[in-house]
Amino acid sequence: MIRQAVGAALLACLVGLGVPAAAQPAPVKIDVIASQSGSFAFVGSRIIETLNVLQKVVNDGGGINGRPVQFVYADDQSTAVVAVQLANAAIARGDQVLLGPVSAAACAAVIPLVAANGPVNYCFSPVTVGPPGGYVFTAGAGTASNNIVMLRFFRNKGWKRIAILAATDASCRDGERFIDDALRLPENRDMQVVAREHFAPNDLSVAAQVAQIKANAPQGILTCASGTIFGTVLHGLHDAGVDIPTAASSANMVYAQLADYASLVPRELYFAATRGIVPDTTLGSGPVKDAQDRYFAAFRAAKVRPEFQATLAWDQTMIVIAAMRHAGAQPTAAKIHSYIEDIHDYPGISGIYFFRDNSQRGIGENALQVYRWEGPRATFAVVSRPAGRLK
Repeated sequence: MIRQAVGAALLACLVGLGVPAAAQPAPVKIDVIASQSGSFAFVGSRIIETLNVLQKVVNDGGGINGRPVQFVYADDQSTAVVAVQLANAAIARGDQVLLGPVSAAACAAVIPLVAANGPVNYCFSPVTVGPPGGYVFTAGAGTASNNIVMLRFFRNKGWKRIAILAATDASCRDGERFIDDALRLPENRDMQVVAREHFAPNDLSVAAQVAQIKANAPQGILTCASGTIFGTVLHGLHDAGVDIPTAASSANMVYAQLADYASLVPRELYFAATRGIVPDTTLGSGPVKDAQDRYFAAFRAAKVRPEFQATLAWDQTMIVIAAMRHAGAQPTAAKIHSYIEDIHDYPGISGIYFFRDNSQRGIGENALQVYRWEGPRATFAVVSRPAGRLK
């Protein structure tokens, strides 16, 4: 007892003198380019929110080889020019890993800087993709896969006469090209585009376009618009009394936005998106179910409701963390890159990742499901099996 008392007194004395009882390991800092201002600030804020939840999970699990992880965020102001400046600064610092940016344009501008020699870069936009075997990896299954899955779902539901209503911006031009590619697949030979209408992103109305669509009596509509222009599309359809199955970009899977548009949303509004938006009650036991259970439990503990953007950062960052743990005390870009390119069975919330095909994504059609917006309950429901196949 005397020895314990003396020890306690000595510890108290040391603490009082400002002498630490044990040195804490220095954190492993990982730079993240995430828009915190400008037009992509909403996406960037959700990515940051997700990484903050993930950081606690990783550190509670021992960090990276005993060192805590610390994400360091830099704002690219939603512009490619600033993203390039931030990427060049990361390269000059000797960073081995760089996460982000979040927009397609910013990712496309950063890719040439890092693809050949690193740092390892994980772009959080599903639109772009790095060169095969390079140091750039991309979140999501990609626009081409999204359109194949949505068309498969429409076809299997018997909605074979479709209309396309798309904005004329660069991403929607690419999106429409991928729709046409999907329509050329043998499985879609009986699908028919009965109307194809376009509008400028700054148009205040799509009444004329919707009138043309209505006159051709489609069974379903594929839209390409996000953010405020998606609201313009919904207004046009609602005002014209067009209430048929409508597919929208997964970028619009935003609870607050859909709540704002509650009076305009068609009865059947669908999205093709990565698995893990909401718990899938049809998912059987196994490593993917275990990954989803941990994911949703982490967000519940943080009192945060995960949205689509979370699925573009969670698995991807966890894969980078796994690679850094494997790389040892000196996790170089080359070691991290080599580990990721060799992955063939990594279980994430969206499915099993396989990188040996040099896709730089790790997932494809089977990582996607179709969701329906349930307006009265203000949530999403899983309405397909993986790859858009019906239950």
